[in-house]
Amino acid sequence: MQIMTKNTFMNKHSLYLSTEAELSLNEIIEHTSKQWGKTELQRLKKRLKELFMVIKNNPYAFKTHEGNNQIRKAILLNAIAVYYKVNDHTIEVALFWDTRRDPDSLSL
Repeated sequence: MQIMTKNTFMNKHSLYLSTEAELSLNEIIEHTSKQWGKTELQRLKKRLKELFMVIKNNPYAFKTHEGNNQIRKAILLNAIAVYYKVNDHTIEVALFWDTRRDPDSLSL
């Protein structure tokens, strides 16, 4: 059994997006806005904010990626995965990935 201490709650990592993550997120936002409209875009943004809070508060909550045990994979929405790496005091979001794409073209 893990005992929670005051320091457990204060050990939040800072989270940032890599350049590739920014580009891939912008593509997803643009596609969502054009294809599905404002309501779905708001849903995406809300879910993204919630997911980032979970990752910041518990960076090891999600499984490691099969091809690289330094990278973790979280599901943002049904067809969007978020790949990130946990460092000492930071979390680097490496990529947002549309899971309907060819998995062989994913490089992390």
